[in-house]
Amino acid sequence: MITTKLISNTNFRLSFTGYQGRIIYIFVVLAFISCLKISARATDKEYTLLDLFYKEEINGEMQYGLKIDILDHFLAEFSRHAGFYPPSFDNVKQRTKVEKELKDFIETLRIIYAQGNNNPELLWRYGKALSIGHNLDFPNSDEEAIKVFENGLTLYPDNLMLNYHYGVFLSSTSLLNQKSIPYFKKAIQLGMKEVKFNLAMVYISNEQTVKEGEKILIEYIKDFPADITAQKMLRAIQDGNIIHHFHYNITYH
Repeated sequence: MITTKLISNTNFRLSFTGYQGRIIYIFVVLAFISCLKISARATDKEYTLLDLFYKEEINGEMQYGLKIDILDHFLAEFSRHAGFYPPSFDNVKQRTKVEKELKDFIETLRIIYAQGNNNPELLWRYGKALSIGHNLDFPNSDEEAIKVFENGLTLYPDNLMLNYHYGVFLSSTSLLNQKSIPYFKKAIQLGMKEVKFNLAMVYISNEQTVKEGEKILIEYIKDFPADITAQKMLRAIQDGNIIHHFHYNITYH
């Protein structure tokens, strides 16, 4: 059995107990150590999946954990290409490489999660990775993301990042984007004022709720007056120059 405990802003511990836990750790390391390298542009370093893990001896027992900053390096690189739909790649070779790397990354988190890890720092990152996979048409990644996020929010209903990232995921889908509203509202309530833009876009994407979206967008601009994109969007709404699609696929002139 593996459990997790947040021990700092950059790490959380995986407490491996028993034979099963050690076997899982060895499997993850050996299966992926040579499979994945991602350039972390902020530091000009390359990381493998092995770099996700750290270990330390506590009271004579070896403890293992995950490095949050390395997790975020991986997610930032994947998001650069497929954080939103449609994904963006320079060529087919680049897409093939990123898809392979993301699948290995997701499988690593899946193995850890399957052993009962319910640390919110792991859950929202796992859900985000799956949502990126959804943008790349990975089979069943949408259903898996929903299960991960909803499990996380059942355990941690007031977690800001779980609410925000679940809202982002839902808003990116044509069938579920209106269901993102309560999660965006919760994220705003928890202090993330910039999510008012996301919430406004969901309302604006529906012809029946444009006025509500306009109201929220005005509130957002009061909080972030330097956002030129939001100001242009507001003028387009007021002039009636918008074309409705879903999510952020709203064009204006």
